Amino acid sequence: MDVKWIIAIMFIGVGLIFSSVGGLFLYSDMMLKKSGVHAEGIVVELLFDGSVYKPLVRFIDQEGEEIEFFDRTGTNPSMFMIGDKVEVYYESDNPYTARLAGSWNIFYFSFIIGGLLFAIVGFFLQYGFIMQDKEYLKKKGIKIHSEFLRVEKNEGFKVDGESPFRIVSRAKSGGVYYTFYSKNLWVDPSDKIKDKIAVYVDSRDMSKYYVDLSELNI
Repeated sequence: MDVKWIIAIMFIGVGLIFSSVGGLFLYSDMMLKKSGVHAEGIVVELLFDGSVYKPLVRFIDQEGEEIEFFDRTGTNPSMFMIGDKVEVYYESDNPYTARLAGSWNIFYFSFIIGGLLFAIVGFFLQYGFIMQDKEYLKKKGIKIHSEFLRVEKNEGFKVDGESPFRIVSRAKSGGVYYTFYSKNLWVDPSDKIKDKIAVYVDSRDMSKYYVDLSELNI
């Protein structure tokens, strides 16, 4: 696989991972805030771990017990000062699950938005590379007429649970059969198929190709 494709896939993969992590943390906080118990706490200490400050928060739970906890994430500089009053929420049967209300939502959104931007850049890079390869092959490649095999669903790609169609064809070169796959199509092209499908291939590497559907008016 070319380095450029690896870069595009890395952008997409990293972006989706960041967005998923941010989304999971945000969802977890929202569910706890919705179903948990609310209390008012106070910042009694700031712990510096060498890189960030984490607030130590004290509050009284619904049983009247004094609870202290460190928030799970820190910042530098600190978002809080000693003596700040904060909103706390926790699971009713376990006050030691306490978290600060809304303190990290902006970071979760940053993960989600930043991840989506990474993924979008990756998709644009991928599209750009496809277009570059298409134009290069149409200008410098060899046009062959491959044998139509079938129309199939591309199960490796889904949008809202639906997979697009693609045309599969093959051609023989040097005693070896090569299989070609068209771009994704959201309308079944079966009624427009001819026996031969035009394909532009790189004479030095048959794995680099572009299936030309213009003759089929697709």
